[in-house]
Amino acid sequence: MIRCYDPVEWGGFLLPASAAPRIEKENRGRAEEARIAFREFDTVRWHCRWLAPTGELLDSYDSPWPHGGHPFAVKLYPMTDGEIHPFVEDVIDQQRTINRLITMLDTMLGVSAKGALLFPLRALPPGYRLPDIAAAWSIPGAVIPFDTADTNLRPMQVSGSSGDCGAASLLSMEMKLFEQISGVNGAIQGREVTANTSAALFDARTRNATTALIDLLESFDSFVEERNRLIKQS
Repeated sequence: MIRCYDPVEWGGFLLPASAAPRIEKENRGRAEEARIAFREFDTVRWHCRWLAPTGELLDSYDSPWPHGGHPFAVKLYPMTDGEIHPFVEDVIDQQRTINRLITMLDTMLGVSAKGALLFPLRALPPGYRLPDIAAAWSIPGAVIPFDTADTNLRPMQVSGSSGDCGAASLLSMEMKLFEQISGVNGAIQGREVTANTSAALFDARTRNATTALIDLLESFDSFVEERNRLIKQS
């Protein structure tokens, strides 16, 4: 940029560096005491261009904000080896396993027998229909008569287990791994608090729980400060 001072107009102004030949040409036509004083300097400014979908330039101007920058608060965290790694990247594998286990448990519960009743047709009492038997079977204290002459013909209820094959315990283990890897555990969520937990013990647990997240929390705090600074300067 070029910082200029015009003694004729009694004012200072800024021009792009490409305007230096134009100022020199203007000075050649003026007296020495009326020449424009200018000096080139480096600065960081946000230059905005409005483009149409077809590529035409609709408007172009420097930052209208007093700070000369853009009005956006951007925080890239963390920047490791020139790459951005999101916070959830460390627990993506655990989340996929948890989703698969939950889907597996839901499928097992959906296809397993739940209170199914196997009722022999020859054991159906006279005057009863199968809907009558089904209604009486689900009523507490109901009585379903049957012929005791043949003891092999008895109603039998089937209540099969879901047969999770340890999926529930594996899901619980994955949830604990999720907390250990992410650092978001019960202490920081306020879930490990009982009536006999002292304030000092709870405060110590909370500080220990935030150790793994201190970098993330401080980065977010700096982002909030940058946002507030832009708001105050706008």
